[in-house]
Amino acid sequence: MPVERSAGIIFFRSTPQGRKYLVIRSSYHGEDGKHNFWDFPKGLLEKDEDGMAAAKREAVEEAGIKDYEIISDFKETVRYFVRRPSGRASLSAGRDRDKKAVLKFVAMFLAETKTDTVKLSWEHDTYEWLPYEEAKERLSRKEMQTALLKAEEFILPKKYTRLLKKYRAEELQPMPTSRVWPEKRMRRGR
Repeated sequence: MPVERSAGIIFFRSTPQGRKYLVIRSSYHGEDGKHNFWDFPKGLLEKDEDGMAAAKREAVEEAGIKDYEIISDFKETVRYFVRRPSGRASLSAGRDRDKKAVLKFVAMFLAETKTDTVKLSWEHDTYEWLPYEEAKERLSRKEMQTALLKAEEFILPKKYTRLLKKYRAEELQPMPTSRVWPEKRMRRGR
């Protein structure tokens, strides 16, 4: 079975409104004629290139971001299938049934940047810096949404990570932005 290997970076930056993640939109128009694919900066590994080198190269090529700090100890490998043309595809106007499934592995790294300036390549036509929930909703692939969740959990302090996991597992209403402490019962002197 054919395999593709890619790498990319989940960029975030701190703002007065909270942490924001970079998502970019493919300039490819889907069959419906609409822009419909949002992702992180990423791309195929070149010959003799490791994942980190490819991710850094793609950060510059796809987003024009050069100034950032890689967060050590975070790497999420995403796996999904893509469809690529087979020998008959050129005769069939690109129908999916005439394309073969290719397993794709994507090594996603995490980096913090101070810049909000993005310079897109021809492969993408717009970008957004979004808070976690909005970025998650914007991403087109569930696998990348999961990678973003793992990045968010990695960044959060450990005590909040446990609360976040419990919150997600129980599917409760969104957590309040401020903590409300139960009233302390005070014993009055007799």
